[in-house]
Amino acid sequence: FFFLMIRRPPRSTLSSSSAASDVYKRQSQSPRQSNKNISDPTPRQPTKVKKPSELPEWLEAALEKLDGSNQLDTRLSGCDTILDFLLEHQDVEFRTAQPSMSRAIQRKVFKLMDAKEPAVLAKLGTIALNVTSKQENICSVCKLLFRLSKDEANDTVVGEPSLLRTVLGLSEGHELSYECLIFIGGVFKNAALSGTNRRRLINLGLIQKLGRLLAAVQKGYKQQPADSLGQLLVQITGCLRNMCAGDALADAQQQFVEFNLFHYLAWVLERFSRHEELVLNIVRALHKLTLNASCRQSLAQAPMMVGQLLHTLVPHANNIPIVVRVGFVLGNLTASEVSSRTELAAGGGVDLLVGLLEQYNQRDLELCSSPSPSPSEDNPEATAARTKQLSESADVLTKLVRLLANLAIDPKVGPTVSCHPNMKALISILDRRFISSSEELVLNTVSAVTNLSFYEDSCNVLMQHREVLLDRIKPLLLHPNDEAVVESVRALGNLSREQEARDLMCQLQIDQVLVMLLDHANSEVLYSVCGVLTNIAADPRHKNALAKMDGVSRMIKLIGRSCSSEIPLAVIACRALFNFCLENAGEAVSYTHLRAHETPEHLVCRLLLEKKKKKKKLQPTHLQQK
Repeated sequence: FFFLMIRRPPRSTLSSSSAASDVYKRQSQSPRQSNKNISDPTPRQPTKVKKPSELPEWLEAALEKLDGSNQLDTRLSGCDTILDFLLEHQDVEFRTAQPSMSRAIQRKVFKLMDAKEPAVLAKLGTIALNVTSKQENICSVCKLLFRLSKDEANDTVVGEPSLLRTVLGLSEGHELSYECLIFIGGVFKNAALSGTNRRRLINLGLIQKLGRLLAAVQKGYKQQPADSLGQLLVQITGCLRNMCAGDALADAQQQFVEFNLFHYLAWVLERFSRHEELVLNIVRALHKLTLNASCRQSLAQAPMMVGQLLHTLVPHANNIPIVVRVGFVLGNLTASEVSSRTELAAGGGVDLLVGLLEQYNQRDLELCSSPSPSPSEDNPEATAARTKQLSESADVLTKLVRLLANLAIDPKVGPTVSCHPNMKALISILDRRFISSSEELVLNTVSAVTNLSFYEDSCNVLMQHREVLLDRIKPLLLHPNDEAVVESVRALGNLSREQEARDLMCQLQIDQVLVMLLDHANSEVLYSVCGVLTNIAADPRHKNALAKMDGVSRMIKLIGRSCSSEIPLAVIACRALFNFCLENAGEAVSYTHLRAHETPEHLVCRLLLEKKKKKKKLQPTHLQQK
């Protein structure tokens, strides 16, 4: 038995390098064009002229202020007066209780819908939605508000609480057409681009209402044209995507879990797996949501969600933004949710993901092999384009490698991954990618090597190329990046269980590098180094590695520094010295057993006592010098 590194998920960044555009941009065109114009809802035939006395004086004065000939402040003041009254009477059916007032306001407001000022239009639209019940007029006003929302300069007027509250309440009292719902979704999608508006929408319960809307769509979608359904879902998912941004993210994460949004999104992925814009909206939202543990758990429990995410990679295998985000989301899930690993494997995930890894590895190989723009050429655009391509290629490889490394943690899935012939792509990545320019990719690749080398199988692809692998890992041992050193030494921990790997390590003088690392300041580095030296010291042909470069003295000093504050580190260092002192390699203690059973300090104390009773002459003298 030898030192064995416990498999663990590779490190993950909190954001994807290609996720800078994960806020839904405003569109230059409306989601659905309509030739209907906002018109006066009253019949065009002559009507009886109402006497002024039929209206309250305050309303007559407010309506007069709305005239276009008045100053902007006067017109806004008139709108506010009417809005305040309408909002105070929201609990009653105003159109029924005050029909004359309702008709007077409608006539006046709809005649002024050609106003040029966005602030006036937004307030007039809010008033109109509170006094009209005609589907045609509601749809026309929502279309107008959508047009306003496309301009970032109008974020303030569109984000007025009265407007947002009114539009949000439309779906509760009306059976609206999909066309109208599309414009409403567009208003919220664009409004959510503003941090202030996003916070207001969170507080108004937009996420819950969108969940209800998705539930209603799921029940009745078969009766609607596919084009209208797709357009509506694009607006809804775009809005949800924009809600998962900025300081509203934490509240959005909580509400997604509370209102079971993942269940409905799984249905959308199943129904529209080939719809690029829809899939991209959903995975961009999940990209942010799965940073939260509760969201990951809820998502993993949603029926078919994990499988649907995996299967979206089939039609979008060449779409880097989608592959990156799906890989990131599934990587987050498999890092913490054990069930998701087996679910992915059962759905054919190993072959699909390894196939994608090979596909993008070949692209990256060709890209890295292609000639760079000559420094003498004044062509900054070509240089920038190549830099972007290299970054995108590294990003997608990072997500795929990390996901496969997580799958390898599962004892049932790991052997399948480790024996897949295309996993030699990991060595190819280490051949051409360097930590100085591709840090995330290199670190995740080495972590994947650690997890895959855990499995002692004659078909393990990486173990068949151990010499090349050790040669690629060696330079990372002395890298200034502590995490690079930790991941590299952890990989050596599993590789050093084999005689051939230990022989190669000593030939490459890796054993001497490990002894030098005993002076490292990082305790995680020291712990892993001591583990590898435990395996080497258990080999009679190489145990003298500790005697070189003052290794024993360095080990004893390490024990002295750590024995009072870092007991596990001191224990594993003692274990290495104990193996060094034994003459019979068969009596060396297994580090695998040390990690897999008792606590380190209890196990070592027991083993030392047992050895003392059996062979007092083998009492580790170096331990006494501590």
